[in-house]
Amino acid sequence: MVRRVIVEWIDDHDGRSAADERVEFGLDGVGYELDLTACNSARLRGVFEQWIPHAREIGLASQINPAKRTTHHGYDHTAAIRRWARANSIEVSDRGRFSNDVLERYYQANG
Repeated sequence: MVRRVIVEWIDDHDGRSAADERVEFGLDGVGYELDLTACNSARLRGVFEQWIPHAREIGLASQINPAKRTTHHGYDHTAAIRRWARANSIEVSDRGRFSNDVLERYYQANG
């Protein structure tokens, strides 16, 4: 008997789209995480952009477990991102994760 388990990560904000990454942040001493599409994570980061230049960094990023910093893409989706990146002279590896910069540029170009 074969058993296959499929895990699908859903965007916590819209509740319907497949999530591309987990975003972790803190506020008032409380840590939060959201699974978001690249578009929604870029929107969230955009909200913080106006405040971050005035803030002091406290090293929270070094305390976050790197194993939790994951992206969730299906094979077809990652292949499409790699093709797009290479067609646009953006260097990406044959395997592994995409940088947030690559994901943000991809979703800005492709919706």
